Amino acid sequence: MTSKKTAPYGTWESPITSDLVTGQTITLQAVKANKTSGLIYWLEGRSDGRSYIVERQPNGATRDVLPDNYSARSSVHEYGGANFDLTSIGDIVFVDATSDTLALLKPATGECHVIQQRKGLRYADFDSHPILPDKILAIQEDHTNALSVVNRLVTTDTNTNSVTTFQEGADFYTTPRWSPNGHQACWLQWNFPDMPWTGAELWVADVIDGRTQNVRQLGGRSGRESISQPRWAEDGTLYFTTDRSGFWQFSRLLPGSSQATKLTFLNLEDVNFSHCEWFLGSCSYLPLTPETLVASYTKDAQCTIVILHVPSLTFKSLEIPITCMYIEEPFTALAALSSTSFLAIGRSDTSPWTLYQVSTTSPSHAQPIRSSTSTSDLIPFFSKPTHLSFPRASSSPLRNTKTHGFFYPPHNPNFTAPADTLPPLIVECHGGPTSHSTAGLHLPTQFDTSRGYAVLLINYGGSSGYDKDYRESLNTRWGALDPADAGAAVTALAAQGLIDASRVGIRGGSAGGYLVLRSLVALPHVWAGGVSYYGVGDVARLRATTHKFERRYLDALLFDPEMEGGDGDDEKEKAREARMRERSPVWEASRIRAPVLLLQGDADAVVPREQAETMEKRVREAGGEARLVVFPGEGHGFLRSETLKEAKEEEERWWRKTLVRDG
Repeated sequence: MTSKKTAPYGTWESPITSDLVTGQTITLQAVKANKTSGLIYWLEGRSDGRSYIVERQPNGATRDVLPDNYSARSSVHEYGGANFDLTSIGDIVFVDATSDTLALLKPATGECHVIQQRKGLRYADFDSHPILPDKILAIQEDHTNALSVVNRLVTTDTNTNSVTTFQEGADFYTTPRWSPNGHQACWLQWNFPDMPWTGAELWVADVIDGRTQNVRQLGGRSGRESISQPRWAEDGTLYFTTDRSGFWQFSRLLPGSSQATKLTFLNLEDVNFSHCEWFLGSCSYLPLTPETLVASYTKDAQCTIVILHVPSLTFKSLEIPITCMYIEEPFTALAALSSTSFLAIGRSDTSPWTLYQVSTTSPSHAQPIRSSTSTSDLIPFFSKPTHLSFPRASSSPLRNTKTHGFFYPPHNPNFTAPADTLPPLIVECHGGPTSHSTAGLHLPTQFDTSRGYAVLLINYGGSSGYDKDYRESLNTRWGALDPADAGAAVTALAAQGLIDASRVGIRGGSAGGYLVLRSLVALPHVWAGGVSYYGVGDVARLRATTHKFERRYLDALLFDPEMEGGDGDDEKEKAREARMRERSPVWEASRIRAPVLLLQGDADAVVPREQAETMEKRVREAGGEARLVVFPGEGHGFLRSETLKEAKEEEERWWRKTLVRDG
């Protein structure tokens, strides 16, 4: 056995390189299946930034089917998702990332024709009529008037290339779905100030000669109940999830019934069968038969896949290598291949994002079809996470309660640290903020732990992955509770002797980047360094300039109920302005003591580069240290492998400087 080398934490040599983390990986973004032919299709993001549609035949042969001049990615709601779908005769309807072209592809011949191409019209979330495959339901997002973006549901006719309105009037629509016989359709809709996870409503209508009749609401209530993922079974039963109980649990509408009934599976009353849908096309469950569902549920931000038997309200766990699904990408993570087999995209603590084919009769033999990268030789270098809960400080807005996270200790089989030393810690903050970090192999995290850093994925108050009360605990407290939670976690880990409290850094992207900046302001004594990826510095500016999907999102996160409404009320407006200034790091940059690295794309429509430039300027004017790196052509979330590589290497140098302090 080779003896371990002794070297300071943060300086260990690792085979998990920046090239492996960023350039030698693909992203598996969605999966679809043709149950008749057995053909499988998935959406694959590659290092050139394009999203390719890949076909797999029953004999295992694979090929790219999308023409070279297209990239299948939507921009509806700016975050996209639901980029392509199969029609009922096996054609592919998709939208192009660059031109917003809506097109139909015949995979067998390669023939591809444009249905619609008009600047300012975006499409996503397609569903083909089961009997008339040329009739396709979709979301249309109309940006032809940039000051008044309009969302509606439309029906496209692939024979005539026409588009007609199906439903309009609400602020947002998603998930239009035909019933199995085509006589009905369902969809979700909501209005400001809601987000889909606070008040999405489920609607159903009869469809006769292409026109809706008997339109009715089945569930959902603004600010009270959110419905998600309506999905028809083959017998016409409509399944969906509702968070009325505090967890996203199942209900169903039987054929011919006017009233949905709740389904409570034994010992699964306190789990979530759905999640906050930032991306279109989410799929965390699906019917295999009218009485059998395959589902992924989340508890304590960890995922388990089960088979649900509806008549008995019982379940069976599947022993497959997946502990995480539908996080970080616009995943359509499940697809039915037959009544006894399905496809799933997921990862485990030691395996990367992988597309599996699973038989319900022998699930332990899940067949990997496509992996995002090859990591089998690196398993000895992987750190194993532990889910921990941390007591909040007495000064916290929610004292005497707990916050949560996943702790990854430093690990490298070839190295050990000098005696009587403790590792530096990197606290990683997820975006959203209404999202969560979860267990599962994340190579950027292993990049750090294999070099001798401890890493904490903090699921601060407001994170999803737990119950509804925890998810809503950030309301009015954004920028106050989350930095307090990050600080409480550091205090607890230091008290347990797991980390060196004098060498703690914090990183995050988007809302996670905001948490980085707010933490450096609110608790300057805790942090030795910070790295913000396209983070928010000025919440007032974000609120004034953000896109339609998030236009009212910040209101609940920032404002007390008595501050809401009252347009023209000077006192309320002053209170809102004061709250936004109080929670904006840019106005308190003089409090930042730790060096901060700002990584930003110059094409970011969500958090424009000017926010990062202003933040850098204010920190420097106050005598602090800030470095801004701008990446040309990148938006809100970096896509190009060369950008990801450069950003990761910039970050590593920053940690060596601020946490390792090796010169």
